[in-house]
Order: sequence, then C-alpha cells, then structure tokens
Amino acid sequence: MMDNLPSIIEAETQRSRGDIKPINKPVKEIPLGAPQASSEGEEGVYLADADCYNGANREKFSWSQKINELDIIVKIPKDVKTAKSLKVSIEKTHINVSLVDKTTIIDEDLVWPIKHTDVTWSFDPEEHKLNISCDKAEERWWESLFTTEEKINTRKIDCSRPITDLSEEAQAKIAQMKFDQEQKQKGLPTSDQMKMHDILKENWNKEGSPFQGQAFDPSLINMSTNG
Repeated sequence: MMDNLPSIIEAETQRSRGDIKPINKPVKEIPLGAPQASSEGEEGVYLADADCYNGANREKFSWSQKINELDIIVKIPKDVKTAKSLKVSIEKTHINVSLVDKTTIIDEDLVWPIKHTDVTWSFDPEEHKLNISCDKAEERWWESLFTTEEKINTRKIDCSRPITDLSEEAQAKIAQMKFDQEQKQKGLPTSDQMKMHDILKENWNKEGSPFQGQAFDPSLINMSTNG
C-alpha cells in the first residue's frame, strides 16, 4: 500500500512538468571601429553601432536586423533638403531610391523577401539619411541585405531575443526556471516540489493511502525531485 501514494505523486508531477529548452545568451559587444575580418575572410559586423547592429555599414547604406525586422539607412546627398526630392520604391524583393532628376542612389534586389505592404520610411534632412523600417517575410538571420553585397558572418552576430518576443508558454517556462533557481538559492522548495506537496496533501486521506486517518505530515515522505 505504501507504493500507491508515491505513484500518484509521480504521475501528477510528470504530467505537470514541461521540457525547458536553453536560450542563447547575448554575444559580448565589441568596440565600434573598422570592420573586423573573420577567419573565413568575411567582413565582420558592428555590434556597438545601432545603425548596423547585426548588419553592416556600406558606402551608400547601412542596415541592422533582428530575427524578424530590418532597419535600413540610405545615405542621401547633402544637397537634398526635402523628401519631395526623393523617389522611393520598395517592393517584396527590390528597393529603389532615386532623386526626382532620375539620379539613382540605390537600385538593388533583396536577398530575401520582406512584407512590402507594411513598410515605413522617413527622411532626415539634417543627417541626410533615409530611414526604412520593415518586417521580414519570415524569421531568419540575413547574411546580407542585397544580392550584390558581401556576406557577413552570422555566427558573430547577437542572436539573442527579448523575452517579450517569445510565446507566452516559453515566457512562463523561463519565469519558472528563474523562480526555481531563486528558491534553491534560498533553500526553499521549487515549483515541482510545491506541486508535489499539494498533491500529497490532497491524497493524504484518500482510500488506499497508507496515511489515511493520520494528521498531514509531509516529512514522512521524501519530497526531493531530480534537477
């Protein structure tokens, strides 16, 4: 009869416990400076400059990225004073930026498609920059912005993601991991141990329990769990 209650506890614990996958830690930032060449000869990426974070700084433009977003800065000639002097065409796989006098600044194919119907752009006349923000058609890390561009080394970029970008389930599991770690440091029960305590209390006096009729005393059972 002593085997009955531990079996109930173990079954309930296994059903309530979820697998928690490790998350990538942020890459250490490197000082802003000239591009660093990788061992494979590819141009390194800036991690300290927001204009080309996880991307690259080129002669006519710079770009930065998140797993699902792109920010592009096109460098505009200093004699351009207003957005009315610009012609901007952004398609699913192509970007064209030119002047009204038909001078081309950028006319390139993107390496991957974007959600071109939800693109925003603005012109900063003081900085002489055209800022373009868009979402990628699918989540992936880009090795370059345009097909004619030299590739960056995506193994050197910051692949971490804000916790708010994760699903509610993933956020809950991460919160549980943090809670359990803090509980262990304080010498207090983890979430699994707390669940086992509640299950034990619920089944203490049930039919078939070896403790039926006795006062609830969890110290009679080893409440430790693995992990």
